[in-house]
Amino acid sequence: MIEGKYTEPDILKFKKDEVMRVIGYTQDKELMIVGDDGVYFMTGDKTPKLDSKREVPTAMAEGCDPEKDEFDDWWELKRSTWGGDDGCERLDKQEITSILNKCETHLIVSFEENTFTIMPDTYGKDDTA
Repeated sequence: MIEGKYTEPDILKFKKDEVMRVIGYTQDKELMIVGDDGVYFMTGDKTPKLDSKREVPTAMAEGCDPEKDEFDDWWELKRSTWGGDDGCERLDKQEITSILNKCETHLIVSFEENTFTIMPDTYGKDDTA
């Protein structure tokens, strides 16, 4: 659990290495955070190339992955954080990389009403975060 102002269940956790893989794959300057079947980061490239598995890499939120988690569980987590509607937000790849460089193991996305905050899992542990 993340301690401090931002605590579960109003957050989603993304594995640092999975988000870094999406960033490494991304050719353009943008990433997207998407809420539809789960919540995930993906490339913002207009015409993404396929990886060796003929897929576009994504970084799924822990507990919010339809391929791994029970429907009622991931759907409730998506609804309570992202909301019930589908959508996406475009994010600057360099800003996300800067935040990831401060992460130990996870990138945290905290949700409040109609906004969200992206931060490292070290947020609040010292004054440098």
